[in-house]
Amino acid sequence: MNLKSVITVRILLISGEYPPYMFGGGATFMYYLSRGLADKGVDVTVVSMKFSKRFSRDIEVEEPNSRLRVLRVAVPVYLYPRHEVFQLVARPLISELIKEHDVVHLNTGLYYPFLR
Repeated sequence: MNLKSVITVRILLISGEYPPYMFGGGATFMYYLSRGLADKGVDVTVVSMKFSKRFSRDIEVEEPNSRLRVLRVAVPVYLYPRHEVFQLVARPLISELIKEHDVVHLNTGLYYPFLR
């Protein structure tokens, strides 16, 4: 029996910055980390923000049929500070997703006081 085919690891990556909605190096790091893990057979879910013209709790799912799933939470462009708003809006979703994942990685390059 091949042990690799039996064990499935699920990782939750939380990052307000993720391409194409990004501000700098943290987004690029999370982008390559998520794709690298998925290429190695790890189930990866990324929770990030999506800029919107209006406030919404709608969730946008990207790449639903691969090992990589990107969930974007709509955050209004005009609200500041954006990362704090993202935390407050995404927190209920993240609380549910934590139950389904084995490892949670929070992008610590940004300040996330509401998700710790």
